[in-house]
Amino acid sequence: MKRYRDEVRAQMAAMGRDPDSCKLLFLLSPLIAETEDQARWFAEQRKVQTAESIPARLARLGWATNIDFSPFDLDAPVGELTTNGTQSTLRAVLVRAGRRTLREAIVAHYGQAIALTW
Repeated sequence: MKRYRDEVRAQMAAMGRDPDSCKLLFLLSPLIAETEDQARWFAEQRKVQTAESIPARLARLGWATNIDFSPFDLDAPVGELTTNGTQSTLRAVLVRAGRRTLREAIVAHYGQAIALTW
């Protein structure tokens, strides 16, 4: 994240803009536990909870991307999608999706976790 921030600030300066005028926000949901095994268990539970709430996750993604996912086959590959909605969100999902099914892509996107030990 720091490297990306530095790159954006350098690009802004190169374009004659004040790097301090640009704010970058990173969305993280770290898992913190006393042991690495606990953190891994929490990470696995996040995937399980995501898999159990696919319709809600698709509704959330649809709201952000302006795509109605209700007619999509959950067990078919995602394929190419375009939108007038949030481009970065759709791009992040598609990158993680690769050749996965829509169901697998949603779990990969919303079920990912960063496990930290305390």
